[in-house]
Amino acid sequence: MFPVVQINLKAPRPGAVKTRLSADIGAAAALAAYREMVERTLQAIPPDWAIEVYFAPGDAENEMREWLDPMRDGLSFVAQSDGDLGERLLAGVQAGFERTGGPVICIGGDCPWLRPDLLEEAWFTL
Repeated sequence: MFPVVQINLKAPRPGAVKTRLSADIGAAAALAAYREMVERTLQAIPPDWAIEVYFAPGDAENEMREWLDPMRDGLSFVAQSDGDLGERLLAGVQAGFERTGGPVICIGGDCPWLRPDLLEEAWFTL
């Protein structure tokens, strides 16, 4: 049994992602960087592992599917709960355990140096 990877993402909207970076390079360039980082992160997840995309805001499911479904078969999409980051992560992990029985690995979308071997090492040390 492989872990479920929960990737926590924001909808790719100009001005809503990488906001500190966008102050220096502009919203369009920051959005392009965000998209590239998320796509690299998804590619790093081993192909036989399940991925749950936890997205915000809650009305972004179609937008997220249009962007990410062509990149990987079998993605599940779940709207993030309300609350701060800790509350959202806790809710996601609890829901993941209820659905799958665990284990769950949580990552963000901007992990451009993430590699399959690092995820596998995390999995084998659980």
